[in-house]
This record gives sequence, structure tokens and C-alpha cells, in this order.
Amino acid sequence: MKTILDRPMSRAALLAVCIEAGLLGLLAWAMAQAQQHVEPPPTPVMLSFPVLPAPPHKEVPKPPRPLPHPPQPQVHKPQVQPRIPTPPPLPLPVPVASTPAVPTPPKVTAPPTQPSKPKLPVTPPAPPQPDPHLLATFNDQVLGAVQSAVQYPLAARMAHMHGRTQIGFNYLDGAVSNVSVLKSSGYHALDDAAIQAVMTAHYPPPPGALRGHSLPFALWVVHRLQSED
Repeated sequence: MKTILDRPMSRAALLAVCIEAGLLGLLAWAMAQAQQHVEPPPTPVMLSFPVLPAPPHKEVPKPPRPLPHPPQPQVHKPQVQPRIPTPPPLPLPVPVASTPAVPTPPKVTAPPTQPSKPKLPVTPPAPPQPDPHLLATFNDQVLGAVQSAVQYPLAARMAHMHGRTQIGFNYLDGAVSNVSVLKSSGYHALDDAAIQAVMTAHYPPPPGALRGHSLPFALWVVHRLQSED
């Protein structure tokens, strides 16, 4: 429901509203002045204003609806079928020469072999030991040959050097090897003379039982002055 304020107002109604507002303001000022002078409140004046009729409501005309367009005739386009590409011709198969199958030889299974036993090294039999009596006799002969080949150094003789040197060597059928000094006499000149005697001695031939045997010797070569004889 619309009120009076919602209706459109004319100039006369607007002027009446302004007058009413001015009167209300004047009335409020007068009441404030009356309160200051402590006067009795005036009698309220009731003002009444005529109610103006609302202006007639005008309807806004609606725009006319557009007329429907006449239906256009449909044009049927001819359907074009897609062109299917022609596949290329397939190559002719090339004949392949068949190779004859080679028969596989049957597998020959070897009989199981037993593991061979490891061969133990064969040690040659030890040569028979020579007769100790024969060996002792030949040892004295070799010592005599070495002692006969000793040449006393002149410088050692003048210095009155004397002593004995133990020489070790191997003897095999008249030849000696591995000559070395086992115990020195304390003089290098006497030791060198003992080695030279072993190298240059004329040894006797070994007996039949000692031939072909390498015999080790350890002999004492003695150096003593002539005055000690």
C-alpha cells in the first residue's frame, strides 16, 4: 500500500509542506523562549492540512513485439562423398631357395672317467755309503796332497806368523769345488795360502768304491816355521 509520501507531489503540496515546516520551527523557537521566561506553556494549535489527491497513474506503453520472420526456404546442398585413395599394388613375393636340412649327428656320451690318483714323486734310492775305513784312508791321502802343496808366504814367514786354517771343499774324481774357509787362522795371508794349496794340490785317484761320488772334506792346513820342526 502506497503512502502519501510515495505519491508524486505538485507545487502546491510542496509549498504547503514548506509552510508547515516553517511553522513547526517557529513553534519550537517560541516554546524555547517561553521556557526561558518561565511562562506557562501556550495552548497547542492544531493545524490541519487538506489531503491532496494523488495524480493519476500513467501506464507506459509497451513496445510492439517484432513480427516473426517468414520461414526461409531450405536449400539442399548435394552431398559430396569423400574420395577413397586407391592402395598401391602389393609387391610380388620373391621365391626363396630352400636349403636342405643338415642332419645333426647324434651325441656321443663319453663313459665316466675315474679321477686319476696323484702321482707321488719318485725319489731315487740313496747311494750306498762307502766303507768308513776306506774313506778314512783316502782322507789321509788327500790331506797329505794338500799339505805338500802349501807354500808359506815370505811376508808371513818374516813376521813369524804361524797357525792352522780349516778348509772345506767337495772332491769328485780328482776335481775340487766349493772351496771355503771354515775356521780362520787369524791371518789373511795364511788363509789365502791354504786355499791356494787346496786348488793346486795333486790328488791321488779315488779307489774303485769312491769313484763317481762327491765327497765332502774339512781339512786342517797347518802353517809352521822351520825352527818349530
